[in-house]
Amino acid sequence: MKDYADETTKTDVLVIGAGAAGLRAAIEARDHGADVTLIAKGNAPGGASVMSAFFAAAMGAESGTPQEHFEDTILGGAYLNTQNLVRILVEDAPRRIKELEEWGMLFARELPDYYIAVREGGHRRPRLIHAAGKGSGNRSPHILFEQALDRGIDFRTFTFATSLLKMGNEVVGASAIDMKSGGFLCILAKSTILASGGTSKIYARGACARLNTGDGFSMALRTGALLTNMEFMQYIPLGIVNPGSPDGYTLGGTPKAKEGYLLNKFGERFMKKYDPVWMEKATRARMTVAVAKEIKEGRGSERGGVWVDLTRITDEEKARLEKYQPYFPFCLEEIYGEKVGKFLEPYEVMPTALFQNGGVKINGKCETNVPGLFAVGEVSSGVHGANRLGGNAMSECLVFGKIAGSAAAARAKKLNFAKIESTELMEERERVFAPLERREGSDPRKAKEQIQQIMWEQVGPLRDESGLKLAMNELSDIRRNVEAHLCAKNKSSRMNFEWMEALEIGNMIDLALTMSECALFRTESREAHYREDFPQHFPNGDNENWCVETATLLESNGLKIFRLPIDFAEIKPGKIRIDKVDVPYLTVKA
Repeated sequence: MKDYADETTKTDVLVIGAGAAGLRAAIEARDHGADVTLIAKGNAPGGASVMSAFFAAAMGAESGTPQEHFEDTILGGAYLNTQNLVRILVEDAPRRIKELEEWGMLFARELPDYYIAVREGGHRRPRLIHAAGKGSGNRSPHILFEQALDRGIDFRTFTFATSLLKMGNEVVGASAIDMKSGGFLCILAKSTILASGGTSKIYARGACARLNTGDGFSMALRTGALLTNMEFMQYIPLGIVNPGSPDGYTLGGTPKAKEGYLLNKFGERFMKKYDPVWMEKATRARMTVAVAKEIKEGRGSERGGVWVDLTRITDEEKARLEKYQPYFPFCLEEIYGEKVGKFLEPYEVMPTALFQNGGVKINGKCETNVPGLFAVGEVSSGVHGANRLGGNAMSECLVFGKIAGSAAAARAKKLNFAKIESTELMEERERVFAPLERREGSDPRKAKEQIQQIMWEQVGPLRDESGLKLAMNELSDIRRNVEAHLCAKNKSSRMNFEWMEALEIGNMIDLALTMSECALFRTESREAHYREDFPQHFPNGDNENWCVETATLLESNGLKIFRLPIDFAEIKPGKIRIDKVDVPYLTVKA
């Protein structure tokens, strides 16, 4: 191996990803006695979790019970959730949040007794808690990072995982590039935890980290892992529309007041038409489709969005927002101006790509169908079904990060290090260094922009058969005519992000084709997947045939897509019915 790898290291547990899920998994694995190496594509902490705001949990009487949280999550996911995973989430989330507090996290409270809780779409009660000050996502990963450092975990930052390594049918580690030195690494591990984050940056409008190009999904697919529900990309309806500011990013998934309305250019409160029960309290998926249709049908604003109108909120509501969520009016003013920040004028928004609900299928121990490979966080599948409720992602990172770390450490204790064939490493090295060694060829940046535009236009919030087939043809053309000729003009091997982009292209195409083919396969509309040629939307759609997971495997002749039955262990489709939603946006008694 030393002929092909510039460095070979061994570790009991390898964690790929330095967001909240990866950090929590690394902590738990170390606490169970394992040697742990964590590699991060960028810095640590990183990923989308440093940008996330909320944790969803039933923390007290006014935030409801774990059972209500369970029911809301199942209904929000249109019954495609893996119910035993949801049960684990809702029961354990309060304990993991308390643990995070013990480690130094400061949540917003009305001292001394109550958490400050808010409500996002699909939650019947305010049960999303956040950090004191400017948001939980910016603090919790740092708290976890400090805990990981204190435990002596080996961090390798700016280390880009290129492939999972296999011996027989087992994953035995990963290959990677040390972006700082340009060296090619072979990391052997008894257990490998994939916590590589999401996919939002395969779209022209994405709300998360620039590094979220779906590398983990591609690596897992190529190694034989089963992926499910990849058509269910979540778009958040309230992406910022303001050129020159963080255009495409988001300040939340729902108007932040009980009297916060969505309006089209005619001043019509259009959610009455699309979801008369939940209206602006609807799930992100429902609101995204509504906003996208208003825009497409010519009722959008001049810049191509719709309006969020908070001008009707009461003085009491305004005072509560300014006291308990001071970052929100501050950000509004910074982005849209003083009048918007003081809730005197509405502001423009449009959908943006946020979160992949599908991913690598896991069981209750975060094990995949490939021995030695665990998955946790956004790269995994099962918790969210067809649509994720706000706050559930960060809670998922804590709950299943702990589970993944424990299970991976337990496996590592039973095994010796495996050996891999040098030919596998040689082939991977040749693939990885090819864009750096070519003298001429295709521009990685242009190829990336092409993929992002195809995905936004054809595999975005509104889809149909012709658009999906067009996307697949165009993506296949890029694979045939561009991918094999990608060339990094910068020939340095150190901190060469053009080289990184060239390697991301293959991962992005794998992911984009998988999502497109799954979206074509599912001939119905269900929450985050909306087919204009099959507009009958859940719960009035074809539950008999389509209340199943869409499963994907990569075989020698291409993608195999098939239906996978769901175990409705606790709640059968149609059992939950909600006829009225009338709850505050914010409460101080969670």
